[in-house]
Amino acid sequence: MPYVLTVRLASEHLDELSFLLCDRRIPLESPGLGPGDLFEAEERIEAHLDGLRFAGEPAHELLVESLGSGDQDTVRAAAYALASISEFDGGLDAAVAAFARAEDQALPVYQAALKHASHGVLGKRLAKLLEHERALIRESCLEMLAYRRELDGRTAVPFLEDVDPAVRRAAIAAIAAVGEPADAAALERVALSGRESCAPEAMIALLRLGSVRALEACRSAVSAGGGGTSPLMLTALALAGGPGDRKLLESKLRQPELKVAAAEALGIHGGLESVAPLLQLLEEKEESVRLAAARSLYMLAGAGPTETVDVPPDEEEPIEDATTSAPSGRPGAVPAHAAKVTKVSTGAPAWREWWEAHRASFEPGLRHRRGKPFALGRCIADLESPGRTLAIRRRTQWELEIRSGQRFPFEPDAFVVRQKEGLAAWQAWWKENSARFPAGTWPFAGGAAV
Repeated sequence: MPYVLTVRLASEHLDELSFLLCDRRIPLESPGLGPGDLFEAEERIEAHLDGLRFAGEPAHELLVESLGSGDQDTVRAAAYALASISEFDGGLDAAVAAFARAEDQALPVYQAALKHASHGVLGKRLAKLLEHERALIRESCLEMLAYRRELDGRTAVPFLEDVDPAVRRAAIAAIAAVGEPADAAALERVALSGRESCAPEAMIALLRLGSVRALEACRSAVSAGGGGTSPLMLTALALAGGPGDRKLLESKLRQPELKVAAAEALGIHGGLESVAPLLQLLEEKEESVRLAAARSLYMLAGAGPTETVDVPPDEEEPIEDATTSAPSGRPGAVPAHAAKVTKVSTGAPAWREWWEAHRASFEPGLRHRRGKPFALGRCIADLESPGRTLAIRRRTQWELEIRSGQRFPFEPDAFVVRQKEGLAAWQAWWKENSARFPAGTWPFAGGAAV
């Protein structure tokens, strides 16, 4: 094929790849879509990589040149291709070198590309940059290597003492993702008594590693109250705590700045005794409080009264609610120009009537999730179900790890093939271990509630 035509063909493949890598972010953030909705786009991504591979050296030259284009989408696509196509001699080195010398504001573009790229030695190249003089490079490499599961906790632990706080936070997140329970001791020394004392992100990291000390510290932090309590700390307690923590979470409803977070935490916690205070919150004037209460009631009950609302024609963001449905009937799907949307009701009278009609079907004393006694198998199902936003799926992953005491490589925004591998591991584990976890309980780290 003539060189000019080959370059033109490679340019078309790069343009399509740029569009698809950008476009795949939409299903990740859409309440009505799930991992399955990404599969077709990701097959097309692979097809365009094959096209670039087939184009050979002209494509290689085009990709290297495109790293300096200044267009973020083009740079992301070029870096992704160079770090995925092993046949391009020097292509990976070019992508990694461009990342290392990129300006600070451009680093997230490279990070978005390299964390998904498939070159077999990319992890080794990134590991060499862990000692880079720029803190942002160290931070980015910790995040990418942990995401790719090409890092272990022992390698991340020394970065807990890094001079830069962002690098220390990245090390905490990395240990949460790839660490073993044995790594919890090092993280406890830093997170429970050092510079990152009581940071909610560190608390969740430790809870994912099964730290009882972290759960006790979390309770103490929430009990202390005051204006400094983080909403994420309430989430952490709901994800890890036992039946007795319900009252502590309910006590935060008296603090206006924590009322929404406390309402959401009660839904995660799942105790039926929380229905009464949640119903009371539906009388509040603040819409955000009423919506948080309604969502938590729906999370507990798995059903409830609905209402139809008008959506402005220029509404950009979908209503983030797993109970939302559009006229198509697909849960959570909100067309860009939908005139009316059916969602969970925030009306107190409607919910009181519904609860009185259905409360007999809920067994007192059990933890409930979506109308049934809580089970870890429900969390696994939620990871692959449509109608769950990326934030909800990530929180579900944390809950599954915290409650089960088990770890499998899984990232809720990974390519579908990789997600399926993680889900298959979780499903196989649950099939073998479900009898160990009675339905409707609050396990912690694979054992009974603490």
